[in-house]
Amino acid sequence: MKETILSYIINATGRETADIPVGQAAEDIRSGRYRQAVQDVRSAYQFGGKKEAGPLKKQLPAILFSGRFKQRNTGGIEQHSGILVADLDGLAAERIEELRARLKEDLHVLLCFLSPTASGLKVGFRVPADADRHADSFAAVATHVKEKYGEDIDQACKDLARLCFVSHDPDLYVNWEAEEMEVAVQVDAPPPINVDLESQYGQAFYLSQNGGIKTINHRYWAGLYLAENHLLYEPAEARFYEYQEDRGLWQPVTEARLREAIAARLLEFSRDDQNGNFEAKINRPNLDTIIAHLKGLAERADVFNQKKRIVHCANGVLRLQPEGGADFTEFSVADYSRNQSPIGFDKEAQCPRFLNEFIYRSVGEEDALLIQKWMGLALLGDNAPQKFLILDGQSGGGKSTLIDVINSVVGSQNVYQLRTEHLGDRFELFRYIGKTLLIGSDVSGKFLMGRHAHIIKSLVGGDPLSAEGKSSNGDFEIKGNFNIVISCNTRLKVLLEGDIGAWKRRLLIVRYEKEPPKKPIPDFGVQLVEEEGSGILNWALVGLQMALEDINEIGTLRLSEDQIQRVDALLAESESVRHCVEHCFIKDDNGDVTSDEAVQAYAEYCSDRGWHPLPITTAQQQFPDLMLEFFSAPKSHSCKRNEKSVRGWRGVRLTDTAPEHFDL
Repeated sequence: MKETILSYIINATGRETADIPVGQAAEDIRSGRYRQAVQDVRSAYQFGGKKEAGPLKKQLPAILFSGRFKQRNTGGIEQHSGILVADLDGLAAERIEELRARLKEDLHVLLCFLSPTASGLKVGFRVPADADRHADSFAAVATHVKEKYGEDIDQACKDLARLCFVSHDPDLYVNWEAEEMEVAVQVDAPPPINVDLESQYGQAFYLSQNGGIKTINHRYWAGLYLAENHLLYEPAEARFYEYQEDRGLWQPVTEARLREAIAARLLEFSRDDQNGNFEAKINRPNLDTIIAHLKGLAERADVFNQKKRIVHCANGVLRLQPEGGADFTEFSVADYSRNQSPIGFDKEAQCPRFLNEFIYRSVGEEDALLIQKWMGLALLGDNAPQKFLILDGQSGGGKSTLIDVINSVVGSQNVYQLRTEHLGDRFELFRYIGKTLLIGSDVSGKFLMGRHAHIIKSLVGGDPLSAEGKSSNGDFEIKGNFNIVISCNTRLKVLLEGDIGAWKRRLLIVRYEKEPPKKPIPDFGVQLVEEEGSGILNWALVGLQMALEDINEIGTLRLSEDQIQRVDALLAESESVRHCVEHCFIKDDNGDVTSDEAVQAYAEYCSDRGWHPLPITTAQQQFPDLMLEFFSAPKSHSCKRNEKSVRGWRGVRLTDTAPEHFDL
């Protein structure tokens, strides 16, 4: 047995086969010939799971344990080896050692060694040296392993030409005297009906008097598809989602695509149909009815809106711990995540260019810290402090570059454009479903003055919002938990409508006041992410921990006095006419002030504070109501100037001085 010839190839993409005795193959695995290459695979697996280890693993040499092949496919076998290697995957270290000891006592085990990732075992069983009976041998080995050891083997081992990548295991076990396993000939089975599902949903189909299939049980087939696939139906969105295992992501799936997938599954069943007429049942009415049942069986309401303390990276999931820190793990279907950063996690990665050539050249340390905290929350996809960020200041300072970086790190698929002028439109909010970040880039100074701008408070404030989708019946409820960032080259004004307190709680402002670079770098944000994406991710993760600590200690983000003052100033400037009336006028029964004098005083008041005044006509429209509110002074047409009657207000006059600061 030791001299039995096998075939091997240089790596997963190799096509040429070469001969190697099974004894030599075992000795190479035991001796350490592949030690370094396999250690690289194991290190990658520990760091990033299958996705990280896969490319390295595919570079390893591979053995076709089933025998000698003239070419790498099932039809290329020349002589079966009498060996079937079973993969036992996903085992803990303690379980591996337990199974090793027990497998050494198994009379049918020829060899046993640790897998390349060290997360399982490769177990070679002696079976009949007959390629035509390989499927029967697989069934016998699978049953033997399940009954004796309680483990399922990888179904891919059924492939006669399956590759087995080499490994390194000084404790490799061999028994050249292993006994051949008795393998029964498998008879053709009837169509694969799931008995457990039949007990739950009823028979799969019903026969006519002549023995043909009369009708199918749509509920059974809906239940079968759900049992075989990770699928859910979100009733609030009227949308199906399916799980992508390679990304750990729940992605929308259209009913048209789902219909085709179910049809393919029914067609697969029909190939084994002994009655011969099942395929005729694969039609549009039956498929639509199955999907209708699936909506009820797969319904998971509000599953994506549940609070999650995870950051979904390209190569795994960071799970935030209550006591601080995070664990990096593999993807999990139970996370119900539909938002993934395209950046891979690397705990050693840094971002010196991003910090030294960009962030600290653009803003001060306090603002850099605020950006870091906010960016961490945007990465988490949770707006716990219920605030949104404004980046304002001179053009060319780096605001747009930062927006590009944020968009790339959070993931453009998780981002939508914020358009305040459309927030009142029927379908605008529906476009936000499945997004976590809204961006308003290079907006005008009137961006927050529109009549629908107040909806932003609900978008970040945790409020329920009704969204209407095109070609859908009824409204969908979404929760206002979005992170929002807005950039503008001038100071924004807000349409307050008397709700100063709510706006003050929502606002964060970073001001770009440093001199812009003399020689801008084209696509600098793209360069930074390409070179230091994982480092920027780590920087944002540190910011996230600091943000969560702030929220835990004081209930919101910790701000500097300058950052608080910026918000107060924006709100004051947004109600500049009100502040002017409050601080520049005083009640005087013998006094009066004309409209022109009031407008002039307003212009000077704004100029003294570096504010942009409202247009004259807008200011003139606001003065009458404010004069009546503060001084009970109605508009008068009898103010005397140069012996002429002019419009203004009686019982009020201008003060001598106006305060430099204001309280909100």
